[in-house]
Amino acid sequence: MWIVTSGEYSNYRVHCICRDQDTANEIVKRMNNATHFGDEFTATEIPCLDPGDDLSPHVGVEAWLDRETGQVGHSIGDDEVRGPWKPREPSIVDETERYIHVSARTLDEAIKALHDRHAFLKAQEHGL
Repeated sequence: MWIVTSGEYSNYRVHCICRDQDTANEIVKRMNNATHFGDEFTATEIPCLDPGDDLSPHVGVEAWLDRETGQVGHSIGDDEVRGPWKPREPSIVDETERYIHVSARTLDEAIKALHDRHAFLKAQEHGL
């Protein structure tokens, strides 16, 4: 599925939903050529849900652990919309010498994933 949109942030609008890219691109072309609209229109592909998809809420949590101090930080909600197409399990976003950064549905899942990964890395460092 494709959507035709314009604007940003509080001015963001979805004008229509199209079944295919060609139709969406044709609408975008016509709208952008019409001088009286004033906005720039774009076509964006969106995922479609399947009957078996998990439809539970996906707030989204980003969390990180400082491996030197053991301190955990987090943010709830982030830069992208969370939907049923997101990972169902916590996932490692980034890992450096000092930090482990994960993404998960809930803060509890994120913190557990951080501590599990930290314990695994410590055991690995000690040859276990």
